[in-house]
Amino acid sequence: MFYIKINQMDKKYTKTITIIELPTFARNTQIQIFLEDRIINQFMVNPAEEFLEGQVNYTIRLIDDVFAKEAYIEKEKSY
Repeated sequence: MFYIKINQMDKKYTKTITIIELPTFARNTQIQIFLEDRIINQFMVNPAEEFLEGQVNYTIRLIDDVFAKEAYIEKEKSY
């Protein structure tokens, strides 16, 4: 779901986004999303479609925030 949403967006990210699925106790799964070597979001999978959509949108906002902060820092360094 995350890859589909990212690929449908007009903007492209210049860093590597990695998604790792880890098995946990019972039949649950934990999803970890990394931007380069930094963990951006992690959550336990919930079969509700609304939950997964919310996590995808939240993660995209977090990634956008990281890029905005880095752009701001680069801009400030040029002064």
